[in-house]
Amino acid sequence: MESPPLNPYQAPTTQHAPPALPTAQGESFREMKIFAWLAAACIASTFPYAVLIFLLMKQFVTLPMDVLELVDGLHAIIFILGVVFYCIWKYRCACNARYFYGGPLMYTPGWCVGYYFIPIMMLFRPYQCMKDIYEKTYLLLEKKPPNGLILLWWLSWIFNGIIERIAMKTDDVAVISATHTLSMLSALFVLWVIFTLTRRQYDIMTDASLATRIGTINPMNQSLPAHIPAVPMNRAQLPEGTSSSARSNDGASS
Repeated sequence: MESPPLNPYQAPTTQHAPPALPTAQGESFREMKIFAWLAAACIASTFPYAVLIFLLMKQFVTLPMDVLELVDGLHAIIFILGVVFYCIWKYRCACNARYFYGGPLMYTPGWCVGYYFIPIMMLFRPYQCMKDIYEKTYLLLEKKPPNGLILLWWLSWIFNGIIERIAMKTDDVAVISATHTLSMLSALFVLWVIFTLTRRQYDIMTDASLATRIGTINPMNQSLPAHIPAVPMNRAQLPEGTSSSARSNDGASS
């Protein structure tokens, strides 16, 4: 028996499931609250250390030199731990923002951390990364991100680093006092950035109405059903039920 001619417009009738479509990275929420608290605890050590330095400079208290060296060494270790915990926290927040948005960020989560250690780039890229993380998070909340306070956080960070380098080359009491004052101000802004972003990202996960919209903010995903990733569409097929004569006529006209 002769087999019927193949119809190029007929959809394939294979019994196998189609291959899985590619999905974006960052497809799940990453816990980061523990790293937020660990980073905050290390950063908060700036306050007692700055107060101690102030009291020593004003000669309200005196400490032996070996004790001072021990305090300085302990503070340096806590600072390094704080940097590590902060970087882990920011990396996970960037992954979560990408997950909420349903598409890539301006910079990858790895570079959101890596730019802190690249000369020149470290002066502005970390600020841009943090601003982008906030914006992608607040899009789902339908709120305006606090860009002004984020800018103040970054400026205080930059000025604190500049004054610290000046203070290392001078014994001027005024400069050293200004350094520790600005360190405490910068620490306050960092704590605000950490806890605000952490709270907002957990608000999304605990709010059922917001959780159902995760991954739909990206404009590339809004024209497709929620269960289909944003990938290029194949050529449209003729709707089912179209008569064979209409298909034949269409083929002849083409």
